[in-house]
Amino acid sequence: MNKAFLALVCVLLAACAPAHGPSATASPGRAPVDAPDHFLVLDIKSGVTLEPSPDMACRNPLVDPKTGTQIRLLRSSEGHGDYAVTDGRYGVGAHEVLRIACATGKPVGIFPSEGD
Repeated sequence: MNKAFLALVCVLLAACAPAHGPSATASPGRAPVDAPDHFLVLDIKSGVTLEPSPDMACRNPLVDPKTGTQIRLLRSSEGHGDYAVTDGRYGVGAHEVLRIACATGKPVGIFPSEGD
């Protein structure tokens, strides 16, 4: 088989692969606009914000340390969480989510909502 044929098969297989929530291997998505370097975890009971850590699961809600904007976890998988963002913040549009690396709180990118 030639390389061009194999490349075409790989592209076609990737295009037909189903999406099942956030994945570290998914395409990079769009870069968020004016997002913080990383989000903080809000402890609802105390109101204190904490740095995310590798031993934490995806937490809810996260807070932008610059503006106080809260984002809400919709689903998580493989160490990444898809978060709902209000008012089009960070360039996230309708039917899109902001994907966050849960261990660091760093934005990964903007992705379509599941099922869209």
